[in-house]
Amino acid sequence: MRFEPRTPDTEINVSKTHPLVEASTLLLGLIGLLALITVLIVFAIEILIRFIPAKKEVEWFSDWTPVETLQSGHPHAEAVADLLERMVAHWPETQYQFRLEISDDPIPNAMALPGGLIIVTSGLLDQIDSENALAYVLSNEQGHFHNRDHISQLGRFAAIG
Repeated sequence: MRFEPRTPDTEINVSKTHPLVEASTLLLGLIGLLALITVLIVFAIEILIRFIPAKKEVEWFSDWTPVETLQSGHPHAEAVADLLERMVAHWPETQYQFRLEISDDPIPNAMALPGGLIIVTSGLLDQIDSENALAYVLSNEQGHFHNRDHISQLGRFAAIG
């Protein structure tokens, strides 16, 4: 048997696909993996956040107010606070001490924030034409507290952040 030299196979360690295709596949796989991990974290926090009692939430957030959004001395503030107080009287088992703030935002909106804070924008108050419409908005915000939507959303933002 005699040794016959031959040139080595130059394609033995070379992929058959283009390097950009491999790189994009790897990148898409990593993005998909990060998205999956984020979704799992969001769902885990969504479940865990429900174990925080409302009383503890009120304790943590009782003094928290987004100061930059508030407007002092709105002409309807007292009437809105009175309506909220009358509505809260129908939910005696609540652990929230509801606080009402008026935001100097022209966009009509209302929001429920952790700790029992309800913010109503002056734009909403300017557009509402009856006490019933305002009661509907305030009851919607109370519903968010009843279902703990505000704390769940806070958990989602923390997970995504």
